[in-house]
Amino acid sequence: MKKSLIFVSIALIGILAVAFGQSVVNPNTFVYEEPGPFVSLDPAWCYDTVSDEILMQVYENLIQYDGTSTVNFLPMLSTNVPSVADGTILDNGTTYVFHIRQGVYFHNGDILTPEDVVYSLERTVIFDRSGGPSWMLAGPLFPMI
Repeated sequence: MKKSLIFVSIALIGILAVAFGQSVVNPNTFVYEEPGPFVSLDPAWCYDTVSDEILMQVYENLIQYDGTSTVNFLPMLSTNVPSVADGTILDNGTTYVFHIRQGVYFHNGDILTPEDVVYSLERTVIFDRSGGPSWMLAGPLFPMI
């Protein structure tokens, strides 16, 4: 009795899968679904997974992870990863020197400058919306607050 019930259940699942299965309309198209709409494309505002996944595809950072490592980095917008050995980490680790890559352009044709990088970091800290990502920069930069 138990075996026949299992057989009938498997057969019913198979029939339902064939009956309700849809044919693939565009087999060469990758469809990726998110749990909800993105909130913002402003890095100083967004602090949700959906927006962050879009931002990671649109914006570049100074450095990036080296593959799957969480301790090794590669330059991205900078030409270096700061280290004590090359003299780009100074003052007992309170000063990091990033050399900005030349020839990087914004979408409007403006050239990326070190002042643009400073502005982005300062704007994020000053913006500091409630429940936003600013704490990640403000904490290390202003440990007395």
